[in-house]
Amino acid sequence: MGATLLLAPSLLFCILRIPPTHEVWIRVAGELAFAMGAFFLQTARHGTIHFYRLTVHVRIGAGLLFAALIITGLGPPILLLFVLIECLGAAWTGLTMRGETAMAT
Repeated sequence: MGATLLLAPSLLFCILRIPPTHEVWIRVAGELAFAMGAFFLQTARHGTIHFYRLTVHVRIGAGLLFAALIITGLGPPILLLFVLIECLGAAWTGLTMRGETAMAT
């Protein structure tokens, strides 16, 4: 998603039915998403479990923030899709880590 926001944000916006923008901020957000993806990839390669524990809490927080934006009318209803993705991703990561911790003991 980071590369898409960086190189072709209008494509993603069209798919999500969000009006296109030509402002630079969306490309900055794309670069940040791309960088975060690189961090996740390297962390997975080196088995740094502490980072993934933190991501569970951050993803739940992001889901709550998106939900608040929708409820207050500041965000479009399509953000609900991101709420679902973030919360499912957090649950999957948390459950996977819990299972691996139980197997290690």
